[in-house]
Formats: sequence, C-alpha cells, structure tokens
Amino acid sequence: MSPVPISVNKAGDLKIGRKKCRLYKKEEVVKVARQYGINTEKKTVRQLCESLKNRPKSNRNVQNVNKTRTPKKMNTTQIKEELKKMQALVKKLDSQSKTKAVQFRTKKQKLRELQQHLKSIKPFKGITPQVRELATQEFVEHWEIPMPYRYKDARDLVKRGYYRGDPKELYQKFIDRVNPMLEEARVDVKKQIDGLQPKVDALESEISELKNKITALKAQYKSKKALR
Repeated sequence: MSPVPISVNKAGDLKIGRKKCRLYKKEEVVKVARQYGINTEKKTVRQLCESLKNRPKSNRNVQNVNKTRTPKKMNTTQIKEELKKMQALVKKLDSQSKTKAVQFRTKKQKLRELQQHLKSIKPFKGITPQVRELATQEFVEHWEIPMPYRYKDARDLVKRGYYRGDPKELYQKFIDRVNPMLEEARVDVKKQIDGLQPKVDALESEISELKNKITALKAQYKSKKALR
C-alpha cells in the first residue's frame, strides 16, 4: 500500500493529505509515521510530526514518487466554477438530445408510414376480383347508373343493359390506365423514403453522440466533485 502523501506548506507546517499534521490524533500520526519507517515509541504528536518533516531522503523519494502520480489539486473556487460550467453544458446537451429525440421519433414514424404505403401500392397483374369490382364501380359512377346494390362485376351491367361490350375489355382498359399511375406513385413514395432515410440515420447518430458526451461529462463531474 502506498504511504499517505505528506508535504510542507509555505509556513513550514507539515501536512498529511490536506490537513496539518498537528491536527491529527496521535494514533493517526503514528500510523503514517510507520509507513515512512519512523520510530514512534514514546513520541508525542509534535515529535512525530517533526520526525516526518525531517525524515531521511530515501523516504522523501517515496513521497515524491507518490506526488508525481497524484493528480494536481485545484483550489475549491476553481473546482466550483468548473462544476458549474459542466452542469450548464450537461443541461444544454440534454436539452439538445431531447429535441432531436422528438424530431427522430416524428421522422421515424413518417418513414414507417411511407414504407407501409409503398408496400400497398401494387400494379395490377391480370384481371383479379379487385380489378373487376373497381372497374365496374368506376363505370357505374361515371355514367351515374342507379345502384340498388353494389355492382362487383361488369357482367351484372351487361345483364341490365347498362354495358354492351365485353367485360374483359372494360377490365383491361382499367388496368392499362391505372397501372402507370400506380407506378408513378411508387416512384414518388420511393423518392420520399430515400430522402428521409438519411435524415433519420443522421438524427440517430447525433442522439447517440450527444448521449456519449453527456455520460463522459457526468463522469468528469463526479471525478472533479470528489476533489473538493
């Protein structure tokens, strides 16, 4: 175990740690003196302090080595000022982190919605029940045909005399007209996703960096506070 660091102040008083030697209890001074190989028998606190002060050079070297390894102490005022600055910086970074977190959640949600929307935009492949119903309904609405019920197939219109062509032609015309619009919509949504994804990634990276800075500052704050 390394000896407790001791030093002499400008007034010539021996100090053990931060406190003057003569202010310690005898058993405490005895313990320190023994660490420096000093005989403690029948000595008063004053005598022990003098012995420590005038210890051999070999023992001083031990103390000097420890001093070089001990971080340089700062006065209380300096520490308090630095702690205040660190607190203010942590508060500022924390505020920035929260603001960016809100932006991140908003953009992330928007990105998810666009991705889901992209999945739902699918060009029609062949004449499906959905195509038959959509094409039939579009024809009914365009010609304002009375609807006692919802028409789902152009063959119902043929039976009632509202449509005289081949239902397949109606369906195919619908597909040929709608598919290009769906493809255009997909391209537009994909562009929005491609433009939003880097922003989401950048925000996530910035938030992570801010959190790392806050953690490091809090560790410095705790370490510096212990020096007071």
